[in-house]
Amino acid sequence: MVLVKHPTQKGKVVFSRIAGKPGDIIQMKNKILYRNNNPEDLSGVGSGFVLQFEDKRGPFPASFSSRDNSEPLILKDQDYFLLCDNRDSCSDSRDFGPIPIEYILGKAL
Repeated sequence: MVLVKHPTQKGKVVFSRIAGKPGDIIQMKNKILYRNNNPEDLSGVGSGFVLQFEDKRGPFPASFSSRDNSEPLILKDQDYFLLCDNRDSCSDSRDFGPIPIEYILGKAL
């Protein structure tokens, strides 16, 4: 878990899980995260805590408009893909896209 400046609400922070790092290929299929064409086992992940957010970082591929299904996305250098533990009721990279490394404030202990 990491503490991250939320890209859509100035001054807000969120605890989230890094699900993809630079160079990874990320895709959502029927609510399952695929990283580099392999399904990720997130069954042990429980409910998480998240704060609310604000203004958008910029254009994001329309393919990510669906939270549960998306086209493959290759993460650029310095970009990370976040997933909240409580995926059905929080905002994460499925909504606002990858975040740049400078948004990561630190690792949650």
